[in-house]
Amino acid sequence: MQTITLHADKNTIDKLLEFISANKLNIKIDKQDKIKDEVLDTIEQLKKDTMKTYSFSYNSIQ
Repeated sequence: MQTITLHADKNTIDKLLEFISANKLNIKIDKQDKIKDEVLDTIEQLKKDTMKTYSFSYNSIQ
């Protein structure tokens, strides 16, 4: 197995990923998008009601 690291703009990477998917190429893609992962994790925690959430009102700050 070989590893390739690409440094390109998001549009180019997205086009490459679409090409790989469309042609059913046998390539494993480890897409490291930490912000996306954090957002998906937060959504999952909110759905499962396992995340502590806090509400702040203007009156409680004073």
